Amino acid sequence: MKPISIVFLVIAVLMILGGLFVCSLAKDTAETDGYVLFRESDAGESYVRQDISEEISKVELVFADAKVRIVGGEGASYLEFFNFREGLYTLSAAGKIITFDEMPNIDSLLSFQGGLSFSGVRYLLRDGLRRQAERQIVVHLSPEAALKVLSLSCDSCEVTAQKVVTQFDLNVKASKNVTFDLKEYRTACAVSAEAPAVEIDAVDGYVNGITTEAGKLRIDAANLYISTTDITAESGSVRLLIPTSITPFGLDLETSGKLRVLGETTDSPCKKEPYSERFSTLRIHGGSADIEIDELID
Repeated sequence: MKPISIVFLVIAVLMILGGLFVCSLAKDTAETDGYVLFRESDAGESYVRQDISEEISKVELVFADAKVRIVGGEGASYLEFFNFREGLYTLSAAGKIITFDEMPNIDSLLSFQGGLSFSGVRYLLRDGLRRQAERQIVVHLSPEAALKVLSLSCDSCEVTAQKVVTQFDLNVKASKNVTFDLKEYRTACAVSAEAPAVEIDAVDGYVNGITTEAGKLRIDAANLYISTTDITAESGSVRLLIPTSITPFGLDLETSGKLRVLGETTDSPCKKEPYSERFSTLRIHGGSADIEIDELID
């Protein structure tokens, strides 16, 4: 190695050590003087909040993986983000749309447009050295919320709904897998999912429609009011136990697996026209998936 290279290498090492010393000194000074260096929740997690104003009709969330909780019956509408690394996402509200993007394009990084979250090198140093905690997004909705569409684009996610009554469409597109727990989902809007693997659990609720496109699919819905389905899968299982008569509905059921309708094994395909234009057709093309549709009527 040339002498000049050694000189520059020594200078670089000294600058790095000096920078770390200054950061450590600043941290101790801030703690002594009572300054808050990191935005955190009461639990000590990295935390960001974004209000959902009355003008917002769509929320778009782009992230790698996280748990998403949708909580209804709240006094105010807002978003909470836990344990997403500072400086590695954008969060913006423009017009009627709120956008969160964990994977901003290079133009955003270079121009700092779109609300790039960069709060200093201290976040990158802290988050780079500590173990990444579980990431979570919480969507709080008041009964008066004007939200019409909640769109999730991710690698994988778990979606849980609690006491949701606001009428909005929930659209999820994942490159790996997505699971839904809609046991307290009582809204008259639609749920759609596109992913290699999709799981939906729904009990005692109301969904206007379920649309899925999946390689492996599992749907277990009991006592669920549902007006439409448009389900496509390669394998898995679909179990719909509906608390109303399915007689007026049209049926378009097709699978190479087991097919049971109203408790009886049925040949595939099973097709029936709806009683009138008022009723939709339940369409399920399951590949090799087992399909069961029955009524839960006292």
